[in-house]
Amino acid sequence: MEAGNLRKAEISRALMNKAARRRIPLSGMFELTARCNLNCRMCYVRRSEAQVREMGGELGLNDWLKLAEEAREEGLLFLLLTGGEPFMLPYFKELYTELSKMGFMITINSNGTMIDEKCVEWLSKIPPSRLRITLYGASEENYFNLCRQKGMYERTLKALDLLKETDILTRVMMTLTPYNVNDYENILRVAEERDMHFQASSYIFPPYRRDEKDPGKAVRLSACEAARFTVLSDRRNNDEKGFLNLAEYRMKQSDSVSDFDDDCMKDEGQPMRCHAGRSTFWINWQGIMTPCGMIPSPASEPLKIGFKPAWDEITAKMDEIRLPSKCENCKYSRSCPACGAAIYCETGKFDEVPAYCCEMAEATDKYTREMYNEIKQKIETEN
Repeated sequence: MEAGNLRKAEISRALMNKAARRRIPLSGMFELTARCNLNCRMCYVRRSEAQVREMGGELGLNDWLKLAEEAREEGLLFLLLTGGEPFMLPYFKELYTELSKMGFMITINSNGTMIDEKCVEWLSKIPPSRLRITLYGASEENYFNLCRQKGMYERTLKALDLLKETDILTRVMMTLTPYNVNDYENILRVAEERDMHFQASSYIFPPYRRDEKDPGKAVRLSACEAARFTVLSDRRNNDEKGFLNLAEYRMKQSDSVSDFDDDCMKDEGQPMRCHAGRSTFWINWQGIMTPCGMIPSPASEPLKIGFKPAWDEITAKMDEIRLPSKCENCKYSRSCPACGAAIYCETGKFDEVPAYCCEMAEATDKYTREMYNEIKQKIETEN
């Protein structure tokens, strides 16, 4: 990571931590629509137009602007616009323009398939803080197998090429699944050829919002394979010194904590440690506020009772949540992907141990040590 970007990340982290202590909603996510022109197998949000109508329809332009104005009064600064596919909204340009005028630092999540020359032209005049484009494969065949739509790979590549010629900070994202895992290197190459930052996610939340009766259904890698790609991505995103520091941070915990003794287990685990419901919130396409987009509760309705009362309601409920007591002293906690939302999606509860995450954490520790030793040996050989 470049020094300038590292400094920005440090400042943002410090602001978020301070906001969390004071319960200020500094960062928010507007899930503008559940509609998408792709139909990805692992998606937990997507609904067809008919389903959206049956469920009461989406919020309108004025609804989002009202929410934004009220949230800004309470401290909102960082705003993510996501979906579904946000560019599907007929009023997205107008909404984005008005939100930009409010002074938010805006990030947009998109699949890129609807970003054409006209879109890039107006977007470049008021560029977002960053635009994150998810690339789901490196061929039309693999795109279709995962996203179940034809012709979308070339459309996404065209969008990336158009964005390359602008001052819009664009990042290429990848969600690793069994359908595209073999495209990892090829997708990385697409990003590198365009001098765009690349970020791959190997942990996929079970789609609890899509099917809470059976949240275990998820199109994802085995826990061991997900761990391997986590470490590989960490190595890609850090120089040797940076990775060694990260590895030492992880290994310090697992080296200093003995295997957990059930006889010493506490009755109550720790509260949520992430920023969800403390300095961040999520409002979905129906206007429901939750701490983050992965879980359906606790929930409130800011359009009915006002943003601040809804936020206060969420924060109060989040303070009551306790995570599994067994996770508190786990030796692999620094390698574990299990935030409170992951625990809930994996188990349907906040206080039950998520087996998939446990397996992934232990494997991440193993692969981290292997990479660490490999780099240390390389350095010793060179010296």
